[in-house]
Amino acid sequence: MRRLFGIAIIAIAELSILAAVGREFSSGAAFGVIVATGAIGAVFARKKGFVTWSRIQYDLQQGRYPESKLIDDITLLAASVLLIAPGVLTDAVGLVSLVPMARRPLLHWIVRKLTHMQSTGRIGLRGFFE
Repeated sequence: MRRLFGIAIIAIAELSILAAVGREFSSGAAFGVIVATGAIGAVFARKKGFVTWSRIQYDLQQGRYPESKLIDDITLLAASVLLIAPGVLTDAVGLVSLVPMARRPLLHWIVRKLTHMQSTGRIGLRGFFE
């Protein structure tokens, strides 16, 4: 229920910001920004998705567990998806997530979270890659 409420709040905020941008500049400018960031996100997602998938396959073929670089790649892929999603907030978060210095705290949090989940037995990443 909380997730649904959070998604509704984000959607309302996105629509409010888009309406404000449309009033301040023009609806064409708001639409142009959405289309431009969506196109950038789609190109980036396709490129990063292919590179990430290739890296996973290579590591697994070499008998190695995909390293933390994989988490960085997945984060970049998520940033691309945020750029594809229409809205100013998602675009802002997606653009900030493309900057390595801004992404570093997020990566540390993800690694800590996954380590905790694995140590408590809530997730079996090792079993996923076997």
